[in-house]
Amino acid sequence: MEFDLFGRQRLKLKENQDINPAVLTPSAMSTVGLRRATESHSVSLVNQTGLDILICPMGFVTTISSTGKRELDNSQPSCFMVNDGSKVSLDSCFGGGELQQMSDLISHAFPALALSLSPTAEAKVGKREAIFDLPVTCTGRKSIGLHKLRPFTPDRLKSDFIKQDRRHVARSSETILSNGSLSIQGQYSYYDIEPVVEWCMQNQRLRSSAPDVYNIANGKDLISSNVWSPGDEFYNESENPNASSTKSGGSSNWLRPYLQNDSPEWTDMTCILRMERERVMLPDDNWIWANDWMVDLSGTYSESTDADGWEYEADFETFNRSRRFYEKGDACRRRRWTRMRMIKPPHLDDPNRTLPLVWETVREEKGNFSVTVRSPVIVHNNTNMALSFFLFSHSWKEDVHAGETNSGEKLPIPITLASATYMRIAKKRNKNDAPGLLQTIGDYEYTDRLVILPTSYTSSVILRASLLWNEENSELTSTATGPRMSKLHFLVHIKSKSGVTDIYVEPVIRIINLLPCQLQYQLGETIRTGGQQRRDSRPVIGKGRKKVSNKAVAAIDIGKEDCSSAVDPILKPHISLRVPGYQWSPWQRIVNRRAKSHTWVPTEEEEDNLFETNTDDHVEEYKTCVRFERLKDGGDPLILILSVEGGHCPTIRIYSQYWIIDKTGFGCRFTEGFSDMLGSVPSNETCRRSYHIPDEARHSGMKMDAKLPGHQWSIGMSGMSLFFSRKEKITLSIESGAGTDPKSPDNTKQIRSKWISPVDVSNVMPKAVFHVDQKDGPRRFELSLSVSIAPSIFSRTKCITLFPRYQIVNLLDKGLYVSQSGCTSSEVFIPSQRSVPFHWEISSLPPKVRLCSSLDDYEFKQPGTSDRAWTNGCIQLDKIGITSMRLPTTSRRPGKPIVIQAEVRLAAKDQSSAVVVVIWSANEKSNPLYLLRNKTTHPILCSQVLYAETDEEDKQVEDLLVFDKCLAGAGAQTDDQKSWRKMGMSKMKAKQSRDSSSVQQKKEATGFEFPRFNCGTTCRPSTPDFIGSQSSGDFVWSIKSGEEVCFGFDDPEKPHILEWTCGDSKARTATFDEEDSAVLEIDAMGQVVYLTLPNGKQVKCHICAEHSTKVIEFIDVKRQGETVGVSLLEEWHQKGNIFESMMATQHNQVRWAGSFEEDVVDDEVGDDDVVAFSVRMDLPFVTISVVDNCADVSSGREILYVQLDSWMMEFSQSREGYHELEWRLMSLQ
Repeated sequence: MEFDLFGRQRLKLKENQDINPAVLTPSAMSTVGLRRATESHSVSLVNQTGLDILICPMGFVTTISSTGKRELDNSQPSCFMVNDGSKVSLDSCFGGGELQQMSDLISHAFPALALSLSPTAEAKVGKREAIFDLPVTCTGRKSIGLHKLRPFTPDRLKSDFIKQDRRHVARSSETILSNGSLSIQGQYSYYDIEPVVEWCMQNQRLRSSAPDVYNIANGKDLISSNVWSPGDEFYNESENPNASSTKSGGSSNWLRPYLQNDSPEWTDMTCILRMERERVMLPDDNWIWANDWMVDLSGTYSESTDADGWEYEADFETFNRSRRFYEKGDACRRRRWTRMRMIKPPHLDDPNRTLPLVWETVREEKGNFSVTVRSPVIVHNNTNMALSFFLFSHSWKEDVHAGETNSGEKLPIPITLASATYMRIAKKRNKNDAPGLLQTIGDYEYTDRLVILPTSYTSSVILRASLLWNEENSELTSTATGPRMSKLHFLVHIKSKSGVTDIYVEPVIRIINLLPCQLQYQLGETIRTGGQQRRDSRPVIGKGRKKVSNKAVAAIDIGKEDCSSAVDPILKPHISLRVPGYQWSPWQRIVNRRAKSHTWVPTEEEEDNLFETNTDDHVEEYKTCVRFERLKDGGDPLILILSVEGGHCPTIRIYSQYWIIDKTGFGCRFTEGFSDMLGSVPSNETCRRSYHIPDEARHSGMKMDAKLPGHQWSIGMSGMSLFFSRKEKITLSIESGAGTDPKSPDNTKQIRSKWISPVDVSNVMPKAVFHVDQKDGPRRFELSLSVSIAPSIFSRTKCITLFPRYQIVNLLDKGLYVSQSGCTSSEVFIPSQRSVPFHWEISSLPPKVRLCSSLDDYEFKQPGTSDRAWTNGCIQLDKIGITSMRLPTTSRRPGKPIVIQAEVRLAAKDQSSAVVVVIWSANEKSNPLYLLRNKTTHPILCSQVLYAETDEEDKQVEDLLVFDKCLAGAGAQTDDQKSWRKMGMSKMKAKQSRDSSSVQQKKEATGFEFPRFNCGTTCRPSTPDFIGSQSSGDFVWSIKSGEEVCFGFDDPEKPHILEWTCGDSKARTATFDEEDSAVLEIDAMGQVVYLTLPNGKQVKCHICAEHSTKVIEFIDVKRQGETVGVSLLEEWHQKGNIFESMMATQHNQVRWAGSFEEDVVDDEVGDDDVVAFSVRMDLPFVTISVVDNCADVSSGREILYVQLDSWMMEFSQSREGYHELEWRLMSLQ
């Protein structure tokens, strides 16, 4: 059925076709369905066949009545030519007119296309039959179809051939490939005969003198590998595979089966029947051998086989179809030898041979489709160099050039060459040849021919190849004095699946730089006895006096990967490394084995360099430590980790165990422990620094390396360093940067600290706090340390980040001075909108700071000046919380008090400290902590009570006064200060007695019980030498009628008790009369205190909450019958926040009509006016289920299920203002 979604006239493909499509109007569809149905997805087509092709929609394919076959008519506009190597869009192919509708149908109805060769292509390879019903789209992400372009044959000849007796043809003396045996038509059906693989097994048993790895000498290989052997001896096999000894004198640990009931050395797949390789014969002359006997290397290295193809078992009887690597206790091994035979292939110009073709459809992320028409054979170049490829077959005259690829690219083989049997890897000798010339094999250096035929419908074959090459190539070392021929080695992996073959050309080794700096490496080969290679002068780690020849040198950028083909895996490759600021490391062998494979015992020197961790990450990799010596003698060493991931092409990763990011601002030194029992002498083996020593900076080699990217990490400077610790611990000390010294050349004050106890950094942990004390000094540096995993590909490394513990942030519009309480001579200036770390000048003093404002943002006066106005109270930095404080000033002009809010909170994950102290200015419009609001007709005077409350605290009256206890400013107390303290104590006791009698008199006169606190008068400093230049009036808050101001404590650590009184409204200035005052606790929500004025009127002060602000509100109290303006309660009622039923009590009647009668004075009025309420929510159960429906071809998969039963939460508030939160859960699944 065909749908015309746009209401257009139906498409008429042919006049004689009777098509009755249903018309689906937009009204019959939903809006979403119509949008989805009319969405257009583009379809692109890429031609990589090596020939020009024709494509045509299946609706336009013609039918020839004489033959009854479908053919493509290239004269019709429906057929479109796609040239070789080009990419077209079907919208452009079928654009305009009727074909535009066909383009729409391609996007919506998922039709098929037909394909055929163009006339120019048929002139080269002969006429071919078209391929029909090729899908344009796919339901999944990708679909691959294998098709064949068969030669075009008339129906009469084809029917005659079908009637022949094929069994008779097979029994005839002349087979299909014999000259003149059959017609050309009869041969073409036999061109697709698959090759046949012959198998045989080679069996060996372990020597009785070497039952396991512990019975052989250090440095020897138990399995006696020929390729990638970590042993010191070479175990190259002789031309005779039956030999059990080696040419180089080292005897193998494996022999022919020598026990009585052992299997023969050469058997079939069952290891029972004897089978000689030489006795395997071809069936007849039409078959040929494609290759000689070769070892089957398929399988996962170190899991199913070793590098030589051996699989292991405890005995020959236990071998089965599953293959495995050596395990402890194995005494038998076997490996498969294969040889391929095939029918003689047709000639390259034979017009009757079939041409294979792959139709590949891929759905892209945006829903578009990409169709690629290519050969079934693709070559992938995974090396770091440009390579050329030549193909050959037995019936071809010479090797044919298939193409050239750069590093990381792939080469689709033309379909005319897809039947090739062999492939050569080649590199061009002269790169200056003009392009476009005919490429012949004589212009290249090339490998031997490699059989690329798949052994089965789905197979995997691994081959090794090498070619001669000039060492003047940029990849190899430049130390040679003249051109020398060397070899490049490759690993060829041939994978075949569903008839499609991918050939991967791999290097010998891969190297990944996981360091934050540039890495240089050199690869070398072990020189055999009598070898003529040039020996490198660097030492070699291992047993004996091994000689290594340098073969390659290269550099790898940060986080990048490189590969090399310059070393032979048979010659025991070695590696040497270098990072900025350090010399080349000694040569050390590349051990391509698992960490605990029980097949090799390292030498004592190599065993000392082994690195083992307690975690399970990458436990199979063989890890060693690489030690580097500083360019300048006596500098800190550096140890990095070299990890080898085993495989036929091993991968080497170089990384650091720890990165240290020092954000303290100091110059620190790190080590893993101490070399003495007292813990005073650091271990020099792992010493590192986060700053650069000036003497090293002048070294010529250091200057050159300072230009390389990431040199700060390897050298150790600018707060960055690499670190290694076998114990997974770190200890540190501060060596520089703790201040400034004008006499120092680099203006750095050299202050050394003590070493801290070693800290365990084996696991990830948040910010942990510790301190470092100054050596021979009173200072203490509070720091924090966190351990995290490095991001992305660097996740093998842990990051150790050092922060200052305290970070003070100044959000004021002016500068701020901060000093430790008791040591104001050592102050820290914080500019506006900036932050600075803070440390303690005297470790014995409490962790408190005092503040002082600056007249200018960047004003910095000399420390210890007498005009500093420090706060009377302190902020304790080791307690989390927020407070409000009044900031004194040095200005003599009267003005509005400066109220600041200071919050001590834990730092966020991305902040460079453990604790953040944020200081900002309080504002009436920005929800301050405390707000004083005067709704009376009198000015209100108030102040914080600063004296002691009990007799036990009389002895601690010194704490009421803050003196400079710094070593530079400590001194004896003056007589005035002592007399002031005595006066304060006498006034406090007199005030307590006077207050108690005053309360009793007011109760008798009014009959009202006034709640009062046992408090006294305010002690105010009377001398400017005590706290800056403040006067006694600076501690009194004066609030005019109708005014509201932010409130801050003079000393937040003292009890939050406010003493207040009313001034004379007619007087110009308000005075604080201590005889008629009241007190209340600011933090007691709902607290109400009354004050009776001399004229008999009363003023009420009560505490309420507005949003997050505690409001201390002063209101005139009127007796019954008196009216006032709009009060706070009426404002709440007008806003709808409190209902009338909540406000009405038996002692407090409210009338909402006419005037408002407020606060009727009664003898039973209490102070508990906080509303008590309770809110509860119950849920029987809650179920959460998350289903993954991302995959198009599979059903939904539940990835998360959570069920909570009997869930209850209750929130309540008592009449005393206390809150309670209860949360209960019966079960959680």
